Amino acid sequence: MNKSIVACAIVAMLSGCGGGNNGSDTPAVANSASGPTAKIPATDNVLANQLKSAAIQKAIAKPSSTPYGWWFANYCSEPGQTGFDSCQSSYTSTIGGAPKGWLTYLAANYTPNDPSFGWAAASNYYAMQGAADSYTSPSNGTIPIIGLPMGYSASGNGPGGDLFSAIANGTYDTSIKGSVDAWAKAGYTTLVYRPGWEFNGNWYPWSVQNSTQLTNFIQAFQHMYTVLHNEAKADGVNLYVEWNPNTGGNQAGGTSTWMDWWPGSSYVDIVAIDSYGYPVNAGANVSDAGSSTDYSIIQSINFANTEGMLWSLTETGGDNSDNFITDLGSVLKNNPVQYNSFVGLWNTTQGGGVEWSAGSEASAYYTTFVTDNP
Repeated sequence: MNKSIVACAIVAMLSGCGGGNNGSDTPAVANSASGPTAKIPATDNVLANQLKSAAIQKAIAKPSSTPYGWWFANYCSEPGQTGFDSCQSSYTSTIGGAPKGWLTYLAANYTPNDPSFGWAAASNYYAMQGAADSYTSPSNGTIPIIGLPMGYSASGNGPGGDLFSAIANGTYDTSIKGSVDAWAKAGYTTLVYRPGWEFNGNWYPWSVQNSTQLTNFIQAFQHMYTVLHNEAKADGVNLYVEWNPNTGGNQAGGTSTWMDWWPGSSYVDIVAIDSYGYPVNAGANVSDAGSSTDYSIIQSINFANTEGMLWSLTETGGDNSDNFITDLGSVLKNNPVQYNSFVGLWNTTQGGGVEWSAGSEASAYYTTFVTDNP
């Protein structure tokens, strides 16, 4: 979903942090004789993925009564803004859980190495804002989920402004490291990063449009993964990286299949998807089986299960007038997730007219993910 808003809060029923891969850039698991699945590089290993996924779940799990259940998420606005706490309070009372996570975006119009408000400086600002808010304080075990751009444009929109080659060449390593350092310095002990989220859309500067960009995107993603994990290890924090396409095909043009976008499971910790119902995507077919050129919710779940990796519905929402939430529950029953994590629910009067009620929507999602699909 195209958003100029930088940060959003996630309400998650989580226990504390810890465990996981402790920021290591390579999973601490043994190789297995089991071979890779079709179209997956030979270096990838399903058993290793399963062990890594189980470790991550322990680090970012719900309370002990349902240790590997779903996170619950809610976007209200940004910490420190008027109405943020009241929105969080309303949502929290509906689902019965305090906010334990926080989804944050570094905007696409931030010049990466700008010392005043580049990737590192912006991360520091938002980390300090979050640390000062009672709902997003690291003392609550809050987990920031950070959208890290892979492009730039003055307007923040795209496509046509990718920084893939420069990222892969290390031009922005200092800024990437500075982002991790900022969150660690603010007291956050577990971080989730989303490099180039929704890269298959046509609304961000890092939208992939041709085969050359695709190759460069893969190299840049792999480089970001390595730098992020190495810096997290140096800072002593847990860090996980999402591969996060939007639902659908390559909306920016080109003929690539969604499997062509995959950087390899050695460079991914969580398989994700963003998918909305009405009013963002009126008439969305949640039960779409998908295809080689159509990255659907079902395709995403099946892929994560095949690879033995965690799955998240990182951004979603809808007022259920088109049965989006109800249909989503049916899809989950028929396509159970092996390693589930979190569901990021957008709920605000900002960002393109997505203005549904916190109470009614939260209640519907609670039924879908807790009552019907615990």
